[in-house]
Amino acid sequence: MRLQKRSLALALVVSFAVYLTPLVGPHMVTFLGTALANAVTSTPRETAWVAVDLATALLAQAVLAVAAAWALVRPRQRWPIAAVTFLALVFTLPYLYLVVIPTRFLIEPDIAPERHDWVERCVVPDTWLMAMRMPVTVTAHEMWWAQRSSARYAVLRAATCDAVDPPLPQPAVRPNGTVKFTLIPAFVISSGATLFERTKTGPGTRTWWLWRDGGAPLARVAIDGHELLPVLSNSGDAVGWVEAVRAAADAPAIYRMRVRSIDGSSEERAVLVPYPASMSVPVELDTAARTFSLWEDDRIVTLNFGGAIVGQSPPTAGLVRAQSQTYVRTGDGWLAWDAYRDNGPYVIAWSLAAGSGRHQERKGRTITSAAVDPSGRYVAVSASTALSIGHIRDTVYVLRADTGEEVYRRYLPMYVRSTVAFFDAGHFAYCDLAGTHILVLPKP
Repeated sequence: MRLQKRSLALALVVSFAVYLTPLVGPHMVTFLGTALANAVTSTPRETAWVAVDLATALLAQAVLAVAAAWALVRPRQRWPIAAVTFLALVFTLPYLYLVVIPTRFLIEPDIAPERHDWVERCVVPDTWLMAMRMPVTVTAHEMWWAQRSSARYAVLRAATCDAVDPPLPQPAVRPNGTVKFTLIPAFVISSGATLFERTKTGPGTRTWWLWRDGGAPLARVAIDGHELLPVLSNSGDAVGWVEAVRAAADAPAIYRMRVRSIDGSSEERAVLVPYPASMSVPVELDTAARTFSLWEDDRIVTLNFGGAIVGQSPPTAGLVRAQSQTYVRTGDGWLAWDAYRDNGPYVIAWSLAAGSGRHQERKGRTITSAAVDPSGRYVAVSASTALSIGHIRDTVYVLRADTGEEVYRRYLPMYVRSTVAFFDAGHFAYCDLAGTHILVLPKP
């Protein structure tokens, strides 16, 4: 009896070794005990999730205690029991804690049926719409930049259902597999005029070039090479950016707006409020109205060329966690969505001519792209998995702005991450593995 009590006590002590089970994830390595302590004390998780974590650990501890007791009373079977138990715990527990349990609580099943009764006009093969920087004010687009499987750029037009490869410089590939330069479309306006960024590999020298529809070659634009986010004016006649100016190396920075005509014949400069450059992202330049719009923290601030504030959009902080690339406006309305969330479902919100609304994406998904049609009737969303676990299909869907009702839904393969776009003449476009689908919007 005394030996049995000692065996049971020793088995109980050995059972606590379960909390030393390593959990090896893609970005970290930790122990089960540490992970459980974090789940209970610091990580914001659902109560049910924490309860399942603890119950699973206690069950695993009980299994290890029974195995240890069995091995102690049957010495001849000690090593087989130890080997089987070790392998079972080391392989089963990480899978449970890193895949099975998180999948249960992080992923919400998507059971909504597909709705694709809109007329599909065509599919443009081997073209995928690119995510582009463009003026924050939405207008009807005649064309959109797309990329082919060869990595070449193409100009896609919904009206003609075709994509044309423009005559752009192509970087030569060196023997070691690198290229001499990269060419990236940096900003595009509704007419199609596009500001390209060209970077020489190695030294990293950056220059800026203007492309206009019609076959003309790229034209060099005089922008200081270190500026990261220049914008092209709505009419394509000027470029603008924000730069930091210091009177001395250790002096505080003053941020200055600069607007320069494409031909370099004129330039405007104005001192801005002393916001960090990361909070003053240029989003639109209107030379006709002589205004320059910036994204600052959670809103759009519009200044005249004298540097005075002439307008501000409502803040988005209480609705969504938007950034400059996840906010657009149309007329007096706007559309904004979460750029990133650590926890909880992603959210998209709008206030448009047709109505206002707020839509919450299902758990486990991120909003890849969103768009509003220029009339303000529809809001389109592309969603994809935000996780490295589970099987979540990509989704493209369209909501009515007045009621929030879903009027179109299409499921896509994982990781397509489609861009969605509205074109002129009442067209809507999204991408899948086949290429770009162009649909006709229903008439009002």
